[in-house]
Amino acid sequence: MPLYRFLWTGYCLFHALGQRRIPFARPERWKSLQRKRVKQIVTHAYESVAFYRSYMIEKGLGPSDFNSTSDLHKLPLISKEMLMKNPESFFSTRLKKSQCLELRTGGTTGEPASLWHDRQSLILQFAYGERERAAITRLLKKNLGYRVMVVTYPGSAFETVLQFYDHNLFFPRWTRPNRVIISAANPLSSNLDFLNQYKPDVLVTYGSYLGALFRYAIRHRKKIHKPKIAIYGADSLSEEDQELIGEDLRIGILSNYGACEALKIGFMCELGKRFHLHPDLCVLSLINEKRQSVRPGERGEIVISNLLNRATVLLNYRLGDLAILDQRPCECGRTFPLLQSLEGRREDIIELPDGNIVHPRLVWSVFKKRPEVQKYQVVQQGPWSFAVKVLPVEGINMKILEGELKREFESLLGVQAQVDVVFVNTFPPTGLGKFRAVVSRKTGEDRKC
Repeated sequence: MPLYRFLWTGYCLFHALGQRRIPFARPERWKSLQRKRVKQIVTHAYESVAFYRSYMIEKGLGPSDFNSTSDLHKLPLISKEMLMKNPESFFSTRLKKSQCLELRTGGTTGEPASLWHDRQSLILQFAYGERERAAITRLLKKNLGYRVMVVTYPGSAFETVLQFYDHNLFFPRWTRPNRVIISAANPLSSNLDFLNQYKPDVLVTYGSYLGALFRYAIRHRKKIHKPKIAIYGADSLSEEDQELIGEDLRIGILSNYGACEALKIGFMCELGKRFHLHPDLCVLSLINEKRQSVRPGERGEIVISNLLNRATVLLNYRLGDLAILDQRPCECGRTFPLLQSLEGRREDIIELPDGNIVHPRLVWSVFKKRPEVQKYQVVQQGPWSFAVKVLPVEGINMKILEGELKREFESLLGVQAQVDVVFVNTFPPTGLGKFRAVVSRKTGEDRKC
């Protein structure tokens, strides 16, 4: 066993101590941690990140001008387009990419972008995950030995991060949940059979996939093993599916809110109602269309500042999701800030006539490693008819790209699928959180009504 795994495991265990109590601490406690980390990340950005160093020098700012989250407004808002255009300017000169983990974002927006996380911040993210695991174990009424089934697409960020932890940390088998990962590309019937055979205590997957799986089971009168908890992330769970799963099937529902840009943003406690934020790990604020701050109770676009990652540093980054902050305390006793609602993460699932589905994250997996594609949108025009709209980079062989994409989508959608690859010069601008990288036939019909 490599020595570094034991060292990082010890580092992880040390920082995990007391994390379950942090969300219940008096606000002064986590606000102190927040201020400390704001100072640290701004100093790091000033000393080693080209974009922020240039901006602060130009504006006559230095690390001493940043003492709290309210000072972060002195920095400019960062868009995904800025990150895509010049990712190197946000990467710290103190690190090498070979020492970091690359994640690709863009599944919901259709605009792929690369960013890197340093090893230390990833280990800390795992340790601080004790805050979220506390809600799970409280509902399960046990800390060890429970079974977890994860449904995700091959090569997803979630799977990539899990593999990183398996490679860098070592915990005895008896201390870990029994976890299996299966592909969202499998037919619903196959994954439902596995659910019934494996009988997990916890099912983890995308919100839209979770609803599709249980709706399929009920529609076809299939046997359903009911896990004690269903945890969703990446996209939302519709109100109808929440009622079906939570009230009709009586399965506990939780959700974690994260992104490639910041792995831990918020989580639902065991009451399963609102999102508790991680204010000392990721600062979250809301702005309106005029880029002005909004007050609690008002809807706004989410802007985040990741206080942990030292590789790709993102401060005042426009995540694109929509939310409403809530000032009411949670009955669970946690003192972290709350999101009253989280919007803008609803994704369309493509439903095929043969009963199978294609999740948007599988569509994203096709484009994930294609730097020649700036932006994409897949539109289901009929039961088996699809338009794959692509905004390519300049100077590529579009004939070759068209043939490759056509073959990949025919493989993904099935031999009956009719796929037309359409190259576009631009995509029409949309309102906040409105663009969908995948438009299902159902959504398209709803928009015509």
